[in-house]
Amino acid sequence: KITGGTFINEVGYGITCSNGGNVEFGGTAKVQSVAPALGGNNTTAEENFTVTGGELVSSQSAAIFFPAEGELNISGGTITGLTGIHALMGDINISGGTITGNASESDIEENYPNSGSGPRSNGSALLLVSNYYTTSATGDNGLRVTITGGTFNKSANMKNVGVIDHLQPDVPKDTEFTISITGGDFSAEPEKDYIATGYAAVEDPDGTWTVGPKTDGMEASVDTPVGEDGNKTANADVG
Repeated sequence: KITGGTFINEVGYGITCSNGGNVEFGGTAKVQSVAPALGGNNTTAEENFTVTGGELVSSQSAAIFFPAEGELNISGGTITGLTGIHALMGDINISGGTITGNASESDIEENYPNSGSGPRSNGSALLLVSNYYTTSATGDNGLRVTITGGTFNKSANMKNVGVIDHLQPDVPKDTEFTISITGGDFSAEPEKDYIATGYAAVEDPDGTWTVGPKTDGMEASVDTPVGEDGNKTANADVG
């Protein structure tokens, strides 16, 4: 559990977790790193991260890299990198915090997104790659995302990315992917396909967007399939 202090790494990751480890990060703690400030590895899963406060900053990568089974729970804090969060597997639950991707065109790899399984930088607040791996340590390589709050900022320099991006390798692997948004503030309009039934995104006077319960007269979101738990679902062959 980390609740204070400043941690600086000018050559690699800030904090890593593996082999069933748990990281709780919050308070006044701050991590500044070149690679992800908080990250793991799919070959040493599982991993569990809880962020309740503090600052996680990467100058040259995603601020959080979550490529393995486990849980990433975010209820507070400031998370800033060339991508805010890059996730490939696991259960992602976001209820608070400020997540920012600030990449520019020069930060993007030439053959992105098919240039490997490491952290990627594309300027989105949340980058999801749902079908990269065919195997996992526990046999569960699905990616399930629930957003009930938080502030999401995509890079103003990247006009061609969404505040939440869902990418895939060239060859579909038919892995599980679900995303449900029922709250949050967004610097750009979130994809309607990602918003849960009964909710909608409304543009605010300052040009940002807020997701909340749909009221009469609001445009309905475009439905994607809904599983038994009420979350929208998408197969890996849906981009």
